[in-house]
Amino acid sequence: MTEHVFWRDILNYFKYFCSGCSTIFNIILILLVFFRSPKSLGAYKYLMIYISAFDLYYSLWDACTEPIVYSYGSAFTVFRNCKNSIFNREISFYIVLIYCACFTFSLACFGVHFVYRYGTLNNSFRERYLSGKRVIVIFMIPVIYGCWWGVISGIMFHNDNYTDAYLKTAIQTDFGYDIEDISTMVIFFYLPDENGILHPHWQALATLTNVWFMSFTSMFCVGYCGINCYRTISKALAATNTQSKAAKTLQHQLFNALVIQTLIPSVLMYLPLFLVFALPIFGINIPYASSCISATISLYTAIDPLPSMFIIKTYRKAIIKVVIKVLLLFTSAPPDKAPKVPSSIVPD
Repeated sequence: MTEHVFWRDILNYFKYFCSGCSTIFNIILILLVFFRSPKSLGAYKYLMIYISAFDLYYSLWDACTEPIVYSYGSAFTVFRNCKNSIFNREISFYIVLIYCACFTFSLACFGVHFVYRYGTLNNSFRERYLSGKRVIVIFMIPVIYGCWWGVISGIMFHNDNYTDAYLKTAIQTDFGYDIEDISTMVIFFYLPDENGILHPHWQALATLTNVWFMSFTSMFCVGYCGINCYRTISKALAATNTQSKAAKTLQHQLFNALVIQTLIPSVLMYLPLFLVFALPIFGINIPYASSCISATISLYTAIDPLPSMFIIKTYRKAIIKVVIKVLLLFTSAPPDKAPKVPSSIVPD
């Protein structure tokens, strides 16, 4: 067994674990949003449900399709083994595309999350961009980003005879797969001329400006709206007469959740994305570095709901209350005689 095969198996087990955690955590968060949301949360809860439902779908798709992210030489590829699959090589290619499209969908979610939060704090911004049917745009942007990158990747990065010949030996050596048994989406950063000298593949680099644009707009929205959210909340907390204490506390909790939810994708999505594209461009080959993005994506979908679950007070109290009830059932009296949990013992 090669080191790559061993790493692949470990990675798959890790994905299954993360998918299970993501399923449990996101379902819990969706239920909390439905049944334990404070009234002041407003329509924001629908965006939370939207993002949680996507995280749930993304993690399940990742675990079921088992895509492998791999870089070799000047090529970056995402592939899956379709030898024992009910889907043939061509259909499996589109399964890989959906996985890649989900990545840009999630990039868009980071940005629109902050845009919507800023809109809830800034009345003029909300009236201008998010009032009425305009709010639908917020929910459509991730879909547009996902379809955009999926279509472009399908047209520009489909495997062919050249990509098969280039990757055949490496895939066989590192993973034990025959090239005919895998579906690949391949990006070449450099191509050789008739003398074997590598030159930048300008067509691929020009195509990649699309995903770089998506990443930049997402990071810009996070940065711009995040800073303005902080300023607005700081002013609101200082002005005691403009809002109720409960409303201000909720806004502060939501912002704290967003800050943590910004750090999570920055470490688990933005940074790996930069490394995955930067290493082949500069001819740097670090073993297993490209595979790390598969692991970080799986981990992201599992832990993304946790900040909202434990920072928003009503959700946190609901979780703690259920945990205390379960502990009482299993450690003390029989179920029919178990004491009720008073709210006073549930910590804030």
